[in-house]
Amino acid sequence: MQMLQLHFGTRRAGPLFRSREREKGLLPYTYSRRGSAQIVRDVARKAGNTKRIGPHLFRRTMTTKLLALVAAVVSAYWASCGDVLMRKNR
Repeated sequence: MQMLQLHFGTRRAGPLFRSREREKGLLPYTYSRRGSAQIVRDVARKAGNTKRIGPHLFRRTMTTKLLALVAAVVSAYWASCGDVLMRKNR
């Protein structure tokens, strides 16, 4: 978590990775599609991943994992509420 806070600082919007070089366009310090894909592939390779991966697959995988985590938390919350309600009704 500290690494994310260090990376993002006080930023709450904008690109995930910011380029050091100023490019033309609406968001001047962003990577191109090819540049961001290369970052994802390099990190995946360094992590020991041998499968093909790109930004879209990475984004989909992280979204799926996040939704599963949220579902587990909500399920646990409602299960604990159910226990409380059952005790109140006795």
